[in-house]
Amino acid sequence: MYIREIKDENSFVEAVTHNQNAVLVMFSQDGSSLCKKIEEVLENISKERPDLKVFKVDIKSVVSLASRYMVTTPPAIIAFRGGRPREKVIGLVSKKEIERLIQRQFS
Repeated sequence: MYIREIKDENSFVEAVTHNQNAVLVMFSQDGSSLCKKIEEVLENISKERPDLKVFKVDIKSVVSLASRYMVTTPPAIIAFRGGRPREKVIGLVSKKEIERLIQRQFS
């Protein structure tokens, strides 16, 4: 699996905020069909882009992160660079839209 799950704040700090590279974080909710579709798209993109780290956060498990990044309705994808959030997209978006987000933020 190319997408790693973040289960607590400490793991998020280590994997995302202390990471100086390109990182995408998908905020999801277990059982959501929309989140599952986005996860499949991100899985494919991460196979094509080994330089891009992709993480998943369940908004019900790590409520503090969802609150901090103002994610109330999953799925949401936030692009981080240098440990800081750069851009957020919400809802069911296409692979092309995610690729454009990556291009804008990480090229």
